[in-house]
Amino acid sequence: MGIEENIASEESNMHSLANKNNNNLENEIFSSSSLHIKEDEVDRDDDYNPVLGDDIDFKTGSILIVLTIALLFPYQSFLSALDYFAIIYPDLYSSSTIPFVYMVMLTIAFIVVLRFSNKINHKYNILFGFMVFVVTMIIIPLLNLTKVGGSFGSYIVTVVLIGVASFFDGLVQTSVYAIAGLFGPQYSISCQVGNGLSGVIVIVIRIIIKLSFKDQDQGNKIGVIVFFSVGVVFIIFAGLLFIHLLRSPLGEIIMKKNKKKDIELKNNEVDNTFSQNADIKTVNPSPLRYVWNNNYQYFIPVSFIFILTLLLFPSIIMQIPLKSIPKDWSMVAVIAVFNLFDFVGKSVPLFYKRKNYSLKLIWFLSFSRTIFIILFFISIYIKSFRDVSMVFIFIAIFAFTNGYTASICMAEAPKRVLLNYKELSSIFISFGIDLGLLMGAVLNLILTLLLKFK
Repeated sequence: MGIEENIASEESNMHSLANKNNNNLENEIFSSSSLHIKEDEVDRDDDYNPVLGDDIDFKTGSILIVLTIALLFPYQSFLSALDYFAIIYPDLYSSSTIPFVYMVMLTIAFIVVLRFSNKINHKYNILFGFMVFVVTMIIIPLLNLTKVGGSFGSYIVTVVLIGVASFFDGLVQTSVYAIAGLFGPQYSISCQVGNGLSGVIVIVIRIIIKLSFKDQDQGNKIGVIVFFSVGVVFIIFAGLLFIHLLRSPLGEIIMKKNKKKDIELKNNEVDNTFSQNADIKTVNPSPLRYVWNNNYQYFIPVSFIFILTLLLFPSIIMQIPLKSIPKDWSMVAVIAVFNLFDFVGKSVPLFYKRKNYSLKLIWFLSFSRTIFIILFFISIYIKSFRDVSMVFIFIAIFAFTNGYTASICMAEAPKRVLLNYKELSSIFISFGIDLGLLMGAVLNLILTLLLKFK
């Protein structure tokens, strides 16, 4: 009996030690993720909690909004300056080729990030990307003041610089959205709000400058220089805010996540080697495959949304002859209405909070937008559908559904994966958006060339 009691006592001590080690491990994991969870409440769902929970800190959310505005300033600037490019390059299909080149390079950047996601450093991505933005947004308007401005050669240089800016835009986007996905769903929505707000800010600046200068060649060039200069100042300001974020406690979380990626990669290699030699094999699926299996129901509709968006906007919609509005102002008006209601759509989920959104609603909103293909083409070819108010109502609904659905998908997808995969999930859904934009740009370019639109 004494021996049996000793054995039982030793087993009890071993179980106690194991439980203590497990509790210490759990506490270490949760404390490193800034999660404050009671010991008796730890369950499987806790592994899915974001770093900062479901609530939002105003200061952090504001910084992410500013960063998102800044990272989209180059694209929104080039988009809002399409009327300027149309004047100096009237025969080069600038309203189709510029968005197409931008989306190609953006998609390439996302593919690079997805392929080497464990080697991406958010700090260098964002800061170096902002530096590239500043350089390209200074050179492009100045280039068109030289003697070669307006020539085919200057257009090629302009497009190449836009391509370089778009590649680094992709790198910056992946890092900002990854950080937001790690922090929580409300921060992902904040990024979408910044996304929409960037379009509103840029078009307001564009309208003010357009009203301030006469519609002459020299006036347009000076106006665009001022327009791009404002963007440069804002990007520098955003870069300083990001440096401030890095020096805060949240910055330590961001940097620790970068350091942990190499450790996790080595651990996975060790686990895979061990599992091959063990009697009971452990399955370690590819991170990208895991994210796809849990997020494809958001990836598909959000990609389709943006296929339709860039198929029709801006170049196809700009073919609609708007009565009583000059051609150059009609281009500005179309972009202004779209950007405003896209911003409204992206902002709604931030203020009208729901715990979960129905997948049926997301898929319905995404695929029901195909009706706008018919509506906009009818407006181009049938005079009775060219009423200005009717066309702008179509654009407003088209833009609102674009922003609203994209914001929901960006917030919901990271909820479906474990904490360690939330960054990759946000990058993956962002890639879905840009893949949709690329496919839409390709279809738009083909359609524009076939129908000989300008």
